[in-house]
Amino acid sequence: MNKDKEFLKKMFEFSLFEKDINRNKLNLIKKIRGKSFLIFGAAGSIGSSYVKELIKYNPKKLLLVDINENTLVELVRELRSNLALRVDIEVYCQDILSDEIERLFKKNIDYVSNFTALKHVRSEENLLTILRMFEVNILGLIKILDFSKKYRVASFYSVSTDKAADPINIMGATKFLMEKIMFTYSKFFYVTSSRFANV
Repeated sequence: MNKDKEFLKKMFEFSLFEKDINRNKLNLIKKIRGKSFLIFGAAGSIGSSYVKELIKYNPKKLLLVDINENTLVELVRELRSNLALRVDIEVYCQDILSDEIERLFKKNIDYVSNFTALKHVRSEENLLTILRMFEVNILGLIKILDFSKKYRVASFYSVSTDKAADPINIMGATKFLMEKIMFTYSKFFYVTSSRFANV
């Protein structure tokens, strides 16, 4: 038990957003506690950090989806080794384009978060990867937006990139389109996005 407290203390010790988080902590608890989250790209660098933050606020259930089985298993192992988890975690090794993902939306999901992406400009060096970039960044997004609408989720979030602003490369253009498409669904549920920058 002491190990869990020490771990949580360290997690809260340093943050660029500490003041903002503290100011909004009660609101975060109200919105997150007891809710179910379906998270695509959960084991990536941004997705896994998001999952670790969510756990602090006691969600009811996390459905973690990622195409990379190894990083998904490592994430869950890390969570279970550092915390006495009271959160129900379900793990799914799936592609965002898989027909099987509709089953996940039938599990009474409150919030959907999307971190799947082909996000590197250097991926544009060959046509096959460019085609995959369009599939994942745009078609995959539309697929989960449609399921979110069908199953009446409360809120949808997807991470974008600074390269979506006046895009000069294909990756930025796909994310620019992603943002435009995503916000057309805002009449059905609450939609948010943030642009992630390389620093």
